[in-house]
Amino acid sequence: MRTWLRGWLHVDGRRCIGFGVVFEAWLGEARPGFRHGDLAQAPESARVQTRVVAAVDIDLRFYRAIRMRGAHAPAVTTWAAPPPQIRGTRIAAGLTRMVDRARALKPLRPADHRSDDVLIRSRRPSGRRPT
Repeated sequence: MRTWLRGWLHVDGRRCIGFGVVFEAWLGEARPGFRHGDLAQAPESARVQTRVVAAVDIDLRFYRAIRMRGAHAPAVTTWAAPPPQIRGTRIAAGLTRMVDRARALKPLRPADHRSDDVLIRSRRPSGRRPT
């Protein structure tokens, strides 16, 4: 997997600038005793459906855009150093690990791979692991 990722990240002079994720979530007030999943059971008046884009760039800056259902524009936040409550989330930690891994993977020497092999394998059907 590491060889495949290294080749994919650098094929034809590519340069990784970051990683991101898009997901939908509920927003609402976190009351005392709040547990994950509580908002799914809350009445519609106590929650708002949102779409979230979270990303970490190669310089480890964190970006977050939240668009609430019915809103015309998202609320965008950028942190050079995210606060602990953001940095400690699984999403931020996972994106940061992916960026760290990409930064550590140096390009292969030309003799180590052919760019057409990497491109063909990068178009594999989802669910299949690279060979």
